[in-house]
Parts: sequence; C-alpha cells; structure tokens
Amino acid sequence: MNIHKDGKQLHHLCTRTLVRKIEQSYNNKMSNIKDEISKVNYICTTADIWTSHSRRFMGVTVHWIDEKSLKRISYAIACRRFSGSHTHDRIANILNEIHLKYEITREKLIATVTDNGSNFVKAFKRTYIIFIIQTANSNFNFLDYIETYDEQDNQLERESTEIIPFQEIVSPLLPTYQRCASHTLHLVATSDILRGIQSSENIKLMYNDIMQKCSTLWKSARSPKKYEIIVGTLKEALKRPVVTRWNSLFDCFKQLITLKQKLLILFGKLDMSSLTTNDFM
Repeated sequence: MNIHKDGKQLHHLCTRTLVRKIEQSYNNKMSNIKDEISKVNYICTTADIWTSHSRRFMGVTVHWIDEKSLKRISYAIACRRFSGSHTHDRIANILNEIHLKYEITREKLIATVTDNGSNFVKAFKRTYIIFIIQTANSNFNFLDYIETYDEQDNQLERESTEIIPFQEIVSPLLPTYQRCASHTLHLVATSDILRGIQSSENIKLMYNDIMQKCSTLWKSARSPKKYEIIVGTLKEALKRPVVTRWNSLFDCFKQLITLKQKLLILFGKLDMSSLTTNDFM
C-alpha cells in the first residue's frame, strides 16, 4: 500500500519492526527510570492487585521528592500478570523481584504503601523469600530465609542455616509497611459508618429506603432508553457509585441533592418510587 503526504511517499512499518521499536522504547524508558532511581537517596513505592476481565494484575509505582524543585516524581515501574492465588508469600516474592530489578535497596526504600487487604498485611508480617547471596568469589548460593510472625509473643523469629551480613544480600528485605490513607478512609466511610447505621433501627429503615430508591435510579441509567430520559430531564448524566472509590457515593449523593427539583419530575417519567422531600433533609 502506497501512502503519500506532501507529495512524498511514506513507508509503513511491518509488524516485526513495530514490535521491535516498541520494545526498544520500553527498554530505554525503563533504563532511564532506573538511572534516576540510582541518583535518589530516598524513595517510596506503592503496590496494588486488581482483577480485570477475569485476569489478575499487580502494579507497582515509585515516588520521590526532587531535591531542587521539591516536586513529587512518580513512575509506574511494573504491571505484571498475577496468575494463581494472590497469597502473601507470592505477593512478597513478586514485590521483592520488582524492587531488585530496579536496584531499590532497603536503605533507599522508606516504605511501601498498600491497601488494608489481609494478603498485603500478611506479606509484610510473615514472609517467605529466597534471597540471592553473592560470595566473595562471585559464586551465587541460595539461602532459605524464613520469617514467621508470632502473634502471641509479637516477635519475629528468624530461621536460617547461617548468619549472613546484610550487605551481602543482593535482594532487599521488604521495607516498612504503610497502609494507604485513602483506603483506610474508605473503610471508615463505608464499613464503620454502616455498622453505626445498623445499630439504630429508625436510621437503618430510613437509610435502606433511600438507598433502594437511589440504587434503582442509578441502575436505570444502564438502559439506553431510560438514559435518554434522564439526560433530557436533568440536562446532565447521573454519576454512579464505584465500590473501589469511597468518595464516589458521596459525590453521587451530592449531585442528587443539587438536582432535587428535577429528580421529582424524573421519577414520575420513569414511573419509579420517588424520593420525598424528607429524604433530602
């Protein structure tokens, strides 16, 4: 196929060349990130696991503050397919491999931020990692290094075949664990508050009634026909809550409050149980 622009013939790339250029660009970018990390004294990483289209992935990002501009520098350094069960030991191994790939040492790494998931919490408390030990003659030996967390004594018991100086460990230990503040707020704004609502029968009935009406409205937006009615009446699309974003429910309620008068008309058009004036109080 001939492609011309400004009177000149352009040559399109074949699949093999395109793949090679993408891989080259990726390797150059990762090399530059690795070089930047080597020049930084203190960094922080984040880790998360999610599922998309029945496939699980693990993502890791790295962050630090530029000493001159005092601006935060951030990079995504990994997005790996996470097949099988996401147990604490596999999480620890993969996270450790990623840190090793970018030569992120324990001294440099201040903390790793994750959510409050039990698998992440356990990965930092009870870790089974095989460390690579480099001896003076450049031969590599493998040492099983096991840390078990004793919840009763609240102590770490280490079992190893020999004592190895930390400087000789190529692969760093997992760093200090920092729970994500946003996810913690998510738990407070959902689980904790919901328990408070459930403790009062009157508030519980009112909450369930309002949530039922709102949920029906949000679900109706999935229908193309009803979506047109919603946008035509409200002059804007309805926001819908997302389970993984604690503030999304707040944003949805905030929008409904601003559309109070139009909503009363909309419920009539959709032939749904309407929110009452008392529901907005």
